[in-house]
Amino acid sequence: MSTTYAIFGGSIYYPSGGFKDIYGLCETFQEALIIYEEALTVGTKHTNDWWDPEPSSIQYHKCDWAHIVNLKTKKIVVDSKSMPMK
Repeated sequence: MSTTYAIFGGSIYYPSGGFKDIYGLCETFQEALIIYEEALTVGTKHTNDWWDPEPSSIQYHKCDWAHIVNLKTKKIVVDSKSMPMK
Protein backbone atom coordinates (compact mmCIF):
# COMPACT_ATOMS: atom_id res chain seq x y z
CA MET A 1 0.00 0.00 0.00
CA SER A 2 1.05 3.58 -0.50
CA THR A 3 0.37 6.82 1.31
CA THR A 4 -2.64 8.56 -0.18
CA TYR A 5 -3.30 11.49 2.17
CA ALA A 6 -1.09 14.13 3.75
CA ILE A 7 -2.38 16.31 6.57
CA PHE A 8 -0.83 19.75 6.98
CA GLY A 9 -1.40 22.11 9.89
CA GLY A 10 0.05 25.06 11.76
CA SER A 11 -0.39 28.23 13.75
CA ILE A 12 0.31 30.69 10.98
CA TYR A 13 -1.10 30.22 7.50
CA TYR A 14 1.50 31.32 4.95
CA PRO A 15 2.20 30.17 1.39
CA SER A 16 5.84 29.24 1.94
CA GLY A 17 5.40 26.71 4.77
CA GLY A 18 5.51 23.68 2.49
CA PHE A 19 6.48 20.37 4.05
CA LYS A 20 7.54 22.17 7.25
CA ASP A 21 3.80 22.10 8.02
CA ILE A 22 3.35 18.35 7.53
CA TYR A 23 1.27 16.96 10.39
CA GLY A 24 0.68 13.37 9.34
CA LEU A 25 0.39 10.83 6.53
CA CYS A 26 -2.10 7.99 6.07
CA GLU A 27 -3.70 5.64 3.58
CA THR A 28 -7.45 6.16 4.01
CA PHE A 29 -9.70 9.20 4.04
CA GLN A 30 -11.20 8.08 7.36
CA GLU A 31 -7.73 8.04 8.97
CA ALA A 32 -7.02 11.45 7.43
CA LEU A 33 -10.16 12.92 9.00
CA ILE A 34 -9.17 11.58 12.44
CA ILE A 35 -5.69 13.09 12.17
CA TYR A 36 -7.12 16.38 10.82
CA GLU A 37 -9.55 16.66 13.76
CA GLU A 38 -6.76 15.82 16.21
CA ALA A 39 -4.61 18.60 14.73
CA LEU A 40 -7.38 21.17 15.24
CA THR A 41 -8.46 20.03 18.71
CA VAL A 42 -5.37 18.64 20.48
CA GLY A 43 -2.28 19.14 18.31
CA THR A 44 -0.01 16.45 19.79
CA LYS A 45 2.33 16.66 16.77
CA HIS A 46 2.43 20.45 16.39
CA THR A 47 4.96 22.87 17.87
CA ASN A 48 5.08 26.64 17.55
CA ASP A 49 5.86 27.72 13.95
CA TRP A 50 8.18 30.54 15.04
CA TRP A 51 10.84 28.77 17.09
CA ASP A 52 12.90 25.64 17.20
CA PRO A 53 12.69 24.53 20.83
CA GLU A 54 15.09 22.41 22.80
CA PRO A 55 13.70 18.85 23.13
CA SER A 56 13.05 19.33 26.86
CA SER A 57 10.99 22.48 26.28
CA ILE A 58 8.70 21.32 23.46
CA GLN A 59 5.11 22.38 24.06
CA TYR A 60 2.46 21.05 21.71
CA HIS A 61 -0.73 22.97 20.94
CA LYS A 62 -3.69 22.70 18.61
CA CYS A 63 -3.32 23.99 15.07
CA ASP A 64 -5.13 27.15 13.99
CA TRP A 65 -5.53 25.74 10.48
CA ALA A 66 -5.27 22.33 8.80
CA HIS A 67 -5.99 20.69 5.49
CA ILE A 68 -5.97 17.25 3.93
CA VAL A 69 -4.27 16.72 0.57
CA ASN A 70 -5.01 13.75 -1.67
CA LEU A 71 -1.51 12.95 -2.94
CA LYS A 72 -2.83 11.02 -5.96
CA THR A 73 -4.96 13.89 -7.29
CA LYS A 74 -2.74 16.63 -5.80
CA LYS A 75 -5.85 18.43 -4.49
CA ILE A 76 -6.83 19.77 -1.09
CA VAL A 77 -9.93 17.77 -0.16
CA VAL A 78 -10.64 19.28 3.28
CA ASP A 79 -9.55 22.77 4.34
CA SER A 80 -10.29 24.39 7.70
CA LYS A 81 -9.76 27.85 6.16
CA SER A 82 -12.84 27.33 3.97
CA MET A 83 -15.01 25.68 6.63
CA PRO A 84 -16.91 27.42 9.45
CA MET A 85 -15.15 27.30 12.81
CA LYS A 86 -16.59 24.87 15.39
